Amino acid sequence: MKCEECGTYFYERKGTVYYGIKKPDYIFDQVMLLLMMRVAIKDITRFIGISEETIGRWIKKAAGYLQALHDRVLKDLEVTEEIVFGNEKEIREILEASPVSNRINTSIVERMNGTTRAKVSPMVRNSYSFCKKVEMLEAHLTIYFAYYNLIWIHSRPKRTAACLAGLLSKAYTFRELFELRTPEFICEH
Repeated sequence: MKCEECGTYFYERKGTVYYGIKKPDYIFDQVMLLLMMRVAIKDITRFIGISEETIGRWIKKAAGYLQALHDRVLKDLEVTEEIVFGNEKEIREILEASPVSNRINTSIVERMNGTTRAKVSPMVRNSYSFCKKVEMLEAHLTIYFAYYNLIWIHSRPKRTAACLAGLLSKAYTFRELFELRTPEFICEH
Protein backbone atom coordinates (compact mmCIF):
# COMPACT_ATOMS: atom_id res chain seq x y z
CA MET A 1 0.00 0.00 0.00
CA LYS A 2 1.04 3.60 -0.49
CA CYS A 3 0.58 6.58 1.85
CA GLU A 4 -1.50 9.22 0.06
CA GLU A 5 0.17 12.03 1.99
CA CYS A 6 3.91 11.26 1.62
CA GLY A 7 4.01 8.49 -1.02
CA THR A 8 5.77 5.95 1.26
CA TYR A 9 5.02 2.28 0.57
CA PHE A 10 4.13 0.11 3.55
CA TYR A 11 2.91 -3.38 4.43
CA GLU A 12 -0.88 -3.78 4.28
CA ARG A 13 -1.19 -4.62 7.99
CA LYS A 14 1.02 -1.75 9.18
CA GLY A 15 -0.92 0.61 11.39
CA THR A 16 -3.33 -2.09 12.50
CA VAL A 17 -3.16 -4.31 15.56
CA TYR A 18 -2.44 -7.26 13.24
CA TYR A 19 0.97 -5.90 12.20
CA GLY A 20 3.71 -8.30 13.32
CA ILE A 21 1.33 -11.14 14.19
CA LYS A 22 2.27 -14.34 12.42
CA LYS A 23 -1.14 -16.04 12.71
CA PRO A 24 -4.19 -15.28 10.56
CA ASP A 25 -6.29 -12.29 11.66
CA TYR A 26 -9.33 -14.42 12.46
CA ILE A 27 -7.40 -16.36 15.11
CA PHE A 28 -6.43 -13.11 16.85
CA ASP A 29 -10.10 -12.02 16.70
CA GLN A 30 -11.24 -15.38 18.10
CA VAL A 31 -8.85 -15.07 21.05
CA MET A 32 -10.23 -11.61 21.89
CA LEU A 33 -13.83 -12.82 21.64
CA LEU A 34 -13.09 -15.84 23.80
CA LEU A 35 -11.62 -13.50 26.43
CA MET A 36 -14.86 -11.49 26.37
CA MET A 37 -16.81 -14.73 26.80
CA ARG A 38 -14.89 -15.30 30.04
CA VAL A 39 -12.82 -18.19 28.74
CA ALA A 40 -9.62 -18.61 30.73
CA ILE A 41 -6.30 -18.15 28.91
CA LYS A 42 -5.29 -21.75 29.71
CA ASP A 43 -8.46 -22.98 28.00
CA ILE A 44 -7.86 -20.72 24.99
CA THR A 45 -4.37 -22.23 24.60
CA ARG A 46 -5.87 -25.72 24.55
CA PHE A 47 -8.64 -24.71 22.14
CA ILE A 48 -6.60 -22.63 19.66
CA GLY A 49 -3.17 -24.22 20.13
CA ILE A 50 -1.21 -21.04 20.89
CA SER A 51 1.07 -20.60 23.90
CA GLU A 52 0.05 -18.58 26.95
CA GLU A 53 2.99 -16.25 26.29
CA THR A 54 1.74 -15.49 22.78
CA ILE A 55 -1.78 -14.84 24.02
CA GLY A 56 -0.34 -12.59 26.74
CA ARG A 57 1.55 -10.56 24.11
CA TRP A 58 -1.60 -10.33 21.99
CA ILE A 59 -3.65 -9.14 24.97
CA LYS A 60 -1.12 -6.40 25.73
CA LYS A 61 -0.95 -5.36 22.08
CA ALA A 62 -4.75 -5.27 21.67
CA ALA A 63 -5.11 -3.38 24.96
CA GLY A 64 -2.67 -0.66 23.90
CA TYR A 65 -4.34 -0.29 20.53
CA LEU A 66 -7.88 -0.29 21.95
CA GLN A 67 -6.94 2.12 24.75
CA ALA A 68 -5.75 4.69 22.20
CA LEU A 69 -8.89 4.16 20.10
CA HIS A 70 -11.19 4.21 23.14
CA ASP A 71 -9.60 7.45 24.39
CA ARG A 72 -10.07 9.03 20.97
CA VAL A 73 -13.76 8.09 20.85
CA LEU A 74 -14.50 9.16 24.43
CA LYS A 75 -12.40 12.35 24.47
CA ASP A 76 -15.42 14.59 23.89
CA LEU A 77 -17.73 12.74 26.29
CA GLU A 78 -19.44 15.04 28.73
CA VAL A 79 -21.12 13.48 31.75
CA THR A 80 -24.25 15.23 32.93
CA GLU A 81 -26.80 14.54 35.63
CA GLU A 82 -30.40 14.26 34.56
CA ILE A 83 -33.50 13.33 36.54
CA VAL A 84 -35.66 11.10 34.35
CA PHE A 85 -38.31 10.07 36.87
CA GLY A 86 -39.92 12.06 39.68
CA ASN A 87 -40.11 15.66 40.77
CA GLU A 88 -36.73 17.40 40.77
CA LYS A 89 -37.51 19.52 43.84
CA GLU A 90 -38.64 16.51 45.90
CA ILE A 91 -35.63 14.47 44.86
CA ARG A 92 -33.25 17.33 45.78
CA GLU A 93 -34.92 17.65 49.22
CA ILE A 94 -34.63 13.91 49.88
CA LEU A 95 -30.99 13.89 48.83
CA GLU A 96 -30.16 16.91 50.99
CA ALA A 97 -31.84 15.27 54.00
CA SER A 98 -30.07 11.96 53.41
CA PRO A 99 -27.36 11.18 55.99
CA VAL A 100 -25.72 8.77 53.53
CA SER A 101 -25.31 10.53 50.18
CA ASN A 102 -26.34 13.51 48.10
CA ARG A 103 -26.14 11.65 44.75
CA ILE A 104 -28.02 8.75 43.17
CA ASN A 105 -25.17 6.93 41.41
CA THR A 106 -24.33 3.90 43.55
CA SER A 107 -26.67 1.48 41.80
CA ILE A 108 -25.15 2.33 38.42
CA VAL A 109 -21.63 1.81 39.76
CA GLU A 110 -22.62 -1.46 41.45
CA ARG A 111 -24.27 -2.69 38.24
CA MET A 112 -21.10 -1.88 36.27
CA ASN A 113 -18.97 -3.69 38.88
CA GLY A 114 -21.26 -6.71 38.68
CA THR A 115 -21.17 -6.75 34.88
CA THR A 116 -17.38 -6.38 34.85
CA ARG A 117 -16.94 -9.21 37.37
CA ALA A 118 -19.25 -11.41 35.34
CA LYS A 119 -17.50 -10.76 32.02
CA VAL A 120 -13.78 -10.53 32.88
CA SER A 121 -12.54 -13.99 33.85
CA PRO A 122 -9.72 -12.89 36.21
CA MET A 123 -12.27 -10.90 38.25
CA VAL A 124 -14.78 -13.71 38.71
CA ARG A 125 -14.93 -14.72 42.36
CA ASN A 126 -13.55 -18.16 43.23
CA SER A 127 -11.93 -18.50 39.83
CA TYR A 128 -8.82 -20.30 38.64
CA SER A 129 -8.26 -17.81 35.83
CA PHE A 130 -6.49 -15.12 37.85
CA CYS A 131 -3.77 -12.83 36.52
CA LYS A 132 -0.26 -13.20 37.90
CA LYS A 133 0.66 -9.64 36.98
CA VAL A 134 -1.30 -6.41 37.41
CA GLU A 135 -0.43 -5.31 33.84
CA MET A 136 -2.27 -8.35 32.44
CA LEU A 137 -5.37 -7.56 34.50
CA GLU A 138 -5.20 -3.94 33.31
CA ALA A 139 -4.84 -5.09 29.69
CA HIS A 140 -7.76 -7.50 30.07
CA LEU A 141 -9.92 -4.72 31.56
CA THR A 142 -8.93 -2.30 28.78
CA ILE A 143 -10.08 -4.79 26.14
CA TYR A 144 -13.30 -5.38 28.10
CA PHE A 145 -14.14 -1.66 28.41
CA ALA A 146 -13.53 -1.09 24.69
CA TYR A 147 -15.72 -4.14 23.99
CA TYR A 148 -18.40 -2.85 26.39
CA ASN A 149 -18.51 0.65 24.90
CA LEU A 150 -17.80 0.08 21.20
CA ILE A 151 -18.86 -3.50 20.33
CA TRP A 152 -21.39 -4.93 22.78
CA ILE A 153 -24.98 -4.27 21.73
CA HIS A 154 -26.86 -3.93 25.01
CA SER A 155 -30.12 -5.88 25.27
CA ARG A 156 -32.72 -3.21 26.07
CA PRO A 157 -31.61 -0.19 24.03
CA LYS A 158 -30.29 -2.46 21.21
CA ARG A 159 -27.25 -0.19 20.77
CA THR A 160 -23.72 0.13 22.10
CA ALA A 161 -22.88 2.49 24.96
CA ALA A 162 -20.95 4.77 22.57
CA CYS A 163 -23.97 4.94 20.24
CA LEU A 164 -26.27 5.77 23.16
CA ALA A 165 -23.94 8.62 24.15
CA GLY A 166 -23.99 9.91 20.56
CA LEU A 167 -20.26 9.28 20.06
CA LEU A 168 -20.60 6.64 17.32
CA SER A 169 -23.28 5.92 14.75
CA LYS A 170 -22.89 2.11 14.67
CA ALA A 171 -21.63 -0.89 16.60
CA TYR A 172 -18.23 -2.23 15.57
CA THR A 173 -16.67 -5.69 15.60
CA PHE A 174 -13.18 -6.48 16.85
CA ARG A 175 -12.19 -6.97 13.20
CA GLU A 176 -13.41 -3.49 12.21
CA LEU A 177 -11.68 -1.84 15.17
CA PHE A 178 -8.42 -3.74 14.68
CA GLU A 179 -8.29 -2.88 10.97
CA LEU A 180 -8.62 0.86 11.58
CA ARG A 181 -5.44 2.67 10.59
CA THR A 182 -4.14 5.91 11.89
CA PRO A 183 -1.41 7.81 10.06
CA GLU A 184 0.88 8.04 13.10
CA PHE A 185 1.15 4.23 13.18
CA ILE A 186 2.11 3.99 9.48
CA CYS A 187 4.73 6.63 8.79
CA GLU A 188 6.06 9.73 10.47
CA HIS A 189 5.53 12.76 8.25
